Amino acid sequence: MTATATKKKEETKEKEIDEMKKDEKQQLDGFTLEEFEAKPPTPDIRIQKKTTTIPVKKPNCQQWFKTHATLAILVHLILYKEDGEYYLVHPAMLPYFAGHAKLFKLYLGINFPSGNLFLYPVQQPDADGNQNSWHKSSEKVILAGMEKWIQQVPEKDVGGYSINEPSGNLIDIPFPEVDMKEVVYKAFKDKIIKDINHPVAKALLGM
Repeated sequence: MTATATKKKEETKEKEIDEMKKDEKQQLDGFTLEEFEAKPPTPDIRIQKKTTTIPVKKPNCQQWFKTHATLAILVHLILYKEDGEYYLVHPAMLPYFAGHAKLFKLYLGINFPSGNLFLYPVQQPDADGNQNSWHKSSEKVILAGMEKWIQQVPEKDVGGYSINEPSGNLIDIPFPEVDMKEVVYKAFKDKIIKDINHPVAKALLGM
């Protein structure tokens, strides 16, 4: 290859490199880093968690939870043994389910750290004022849970629950703004017995 050809090839290569640098500069000039920089969340920007299903249950011994200080309601429920689920009973249906439907108080609770809501069912005293020790103990657990995060631990030898408190400072998770009408509907939905045509009503009545 002649010296002239070599020089021409080098010049062409240098020109290509210059063009590449020019393109990179143009691309960089068109890139605004500020558009992609994440900003710390502000009080005006909040993610709201929408709850679609609310279980009716007592927390297990490993779950941390709190209970709402005011949101609670008295209702009649049937604990259907076949599936272990609670069913909400309309007052007009109570004559059909003597011995099955019991008076319960439903307390709104929230789990840590998920923030998931649940309804804590506590069976109330019967017509004679009798209430077993487990249900009485649950009421004490509910009161404690209105003040702080707790765990409830069943103690069979005493017929009730002991209460664990966290050894550290668990962050506060506020209750969302809900009312009991919304909560109870989401908790029961298709588990509401308003007439004898409900499948559980038919099963209990032998229909």
